Amino acid sequence: TATATVTVTSATAVTLALSLTALLLLPLLPSVASATAAAAAAKPGRYDEAEGVGDDLAEEPEPVGFQAPTTQDAWFYETFAGSWGQRWVVSKDPKYAQGEWEVGSGLLESGLEDDLGLIVKSAAQHHAIVAPFDKPLVVQDGDSLVVQYEVRFNQHHHCGGAYIKLLRAEDPDRPFVPEHFNNESPYVIMFGPDRCGETDKVHFILQHQNPLTKEWEEKHMTDAPRIKNDLSTHLYTLILRPDNSFEVLIDQTSVRSGSLLEDMDPPINPPGEVDDPDDKKPDNWVDNKMMPDPTAVKPDDWDETEPKLIADPNAVKPSGWLDDEPTQIPDPDAEQPEDWDEELDGEYEPPMIDNPACAEAGCGPWEPPMIANPKYKGIWKPPMIENPDYIGEWKPRQIPNPNFFEDATPYKVAPIVAVGLELWTMQNEIEFDNFFVGTDPEAATVFANASWRPKHDAEVAAEEARLKALADERSGVLGTLQYYYDRQPTLVIIGAIGSVLILLFVIAMCIAKPTEDTHSHAHSHSRSHTHSHGRGHGDEHEDVYLDDDDDDDDGDGDDGGDEPKDDTKKDNKGKSQEDDQGLRRRNKKRSRKAE
Repeated sequence: TATATVTVTSATAVTLALSLTALLLLPLLPSVASATAAAAAAKPGRYDEAEGVGDDLAEEPEPVGFQAPTTQDAWFYETFAGSWGQRWVVSKDPKYAQGEWEVGSGLLESGLEDDLGLIVKSAAQHHAIVAPFDKPLVVQDGDSLVVQYEVRFNQHHHCGGAYIKLLRAEDPDRPFVPEHFNNESPYVIMFGPDRCGETDKVHFILQHQNPLTKEWEEKHMTDAPRIKNDLSTHLYTLILRPDNSFEVLIDQTSVRSGSLLEDMDPPINPPGEVDDPDDKKPDNWVDNKMMPDPTAVKPDDWDETEPKLIADPNAVKPSGWLDDEPTQIPDPDAEQPEDWDEELDGEYEPPMIDNPACAEAGCGPWEPPMIANPKYKGIWKPPMIENPDYIGEWKPRQIPNPNFFEDATPYKVAPIVAVGLELWTMQNEIEFDNFFVGTDPEAATVFANASWRPKHDAEVAAEEARLKALADERSGVLGTLQYYYDRQPTLVIIGAIGSVLILLFVIAMCIAKPTEDTHSHAHSHSRSHTHSHGRGHGDEHEDVYLDDDDDDDDGDGDDGGDEPKDDTKKDNKGKSQEDDQGLRRRNKKRSRKAE
C-alpha cells in the first residue's frame, strides 16, 4: 500500500509539473505568428482586424502636429509641405513612363497630423524624380558633407532599391536638365538601402575622378551594414568629414565608420608601385615546395591491374528470378485514342509499364552486385618530400606606378547640383521624407530632432499602445505574459522554462527520499508480519511485539489480549528483549536483500 501510494504521488507530481509547463508555454506559442502578422498588416496603434479585434479596442496616442523645421545651415531640405511640386521634376525619359509617384500620408499612419511623404506607387516599374538645387553645393576646405533622409516600407520589403543620388553636372558649362534624368546621369554619391536576392545592404558609392585620365571611377564602401526591413520610419544619414573619415548612421545610431582612403574598394588612390610587366620568371626558377621522392621504389607485390570493384563472389541469384521475362511490357489496359490517325501518327503502340511478374524476385539476365575489391591498390605513386631546390614563390619586381596619383582630400567631392531618386523596385508604397543636404552635421541633427524624432516617438508610442491593448485584452497572468512576450519574447521563454525546471527539481527532491524510506519500511514490515504467522506457538511474544504499534490504540500498552501472570513477567520481558534484537537483525537483512 505504501509503495502504491508513493507511485501515485510521484505520477501526480509529474503530471502537475507537465500541466504547469503547458499552462506557461501554450499561450505563448500562438503569439509568434500573431505578433508577426499583426506587425505586418496592422497600422501602428491598431489591432489586426484579421485577428477579430476591432480598432476601437486600441487607444492610439494623440497625433502630434507636424512642424516643418527651418534652418539657415541646410543647402537643401524637403518636407513635402507647401509648394513641393515646384521643386521636384519627374523624368520624361520613356523608361520611367510607367513609374508613378504620389505625395501623401502612406498606408501606415505616422502619428503626426499633416505629415506627407513622397511615395512610390507602381510595383515592378522604373521610377525617376529629381529636385535641382538653386545653385551647386561646393564642399570647401574644412567642410563636412551630410546627406540625410527618411525611408518607410509600408509593406515588408523584398526586392528593390530605396537609395538616393547626389548628382553632378555632366557638363559644368551647361545647366542641368532635370527632365533628362535617368540611370546614366552622372552622380557624386549614391547612398541608401537596397535589398533584392543576395543583396541586403546600405550603399555608399562615391564617384571619384582620376586626375590623370579624367575618368570617373566608382568606389564602394566595404563591409556595408544591412538595411532596416520593418514597417517603421528609419532615418539614414551619411557624413563625410574633412579628415577624410565617413560615418553611416541609422536612426541617429552609428552603424559603420571608416576612412575614404582605406575603406573603399577599389582604393581612391592607386598604389605607389606596381608589378613590372616586362619582368619574366627565369626558366630555372623552382617554385614547387614538394616533389616526388626519387629514391622511392614501387613494392614488388603492388598490383596495379586489380579493379576497384568486383562482382560479389558470395551473391546468389534469388529463387524465382525470371531470366527470360522482360522488365517492361506494353500496358494491357491502354487503349488507342479516338483521334489517333495511323496515316499521320503511325501504328499505335501502347505505353510500356513495369512487368508485374518481376515484382516478386526480378527479371532479365541476373548479375551479382559489385563490391569493393579488397586487393585494389590503384596506380602507385612515390611519396612527396621537400624539394631541396625550392627557391620560393616568384613575384615580378616592383616599379614606380606610372599612373600613380594622390588625392589627399577626397572628402571634397565634385559640385552637387541636385538630389534624385532613380529606382527599380518590385514593390510599391516605399515612402521618402525629410531630405537634408548640407555641410553641418549639427544642423542635420537639429533637423532630424524636429522632423524624424517626433514621428519616431509617435510610432513607438503607437506600438506600445498596441502591445498594451493586446495584453489588456488577454487579462490576468496570461495577458501580462503576452504583453511582455511581445516586447521581450526570448526573456519570457527563458523565464518560463527556468521556472518549470526549478519546480520539477523541487518536486523531485520532495518525493525522492520518502519514496526510498517508505518502500523499505513497508517491505520489511510486510515480510516480518508474514513470517510471524508462519511460526509456532512458542514465538507468540514476537507476534506481541510486531502487533504492539498497530493494535494498541489507547496508549496504555494493552493490546486487548490476556495479561501474563506476575511470576512470568520478568522471564517474558527478558525473552522479549532477546527476540526483539533478533527480529531487528533479521529485518535489516531482509531490507538490504530486498533493496
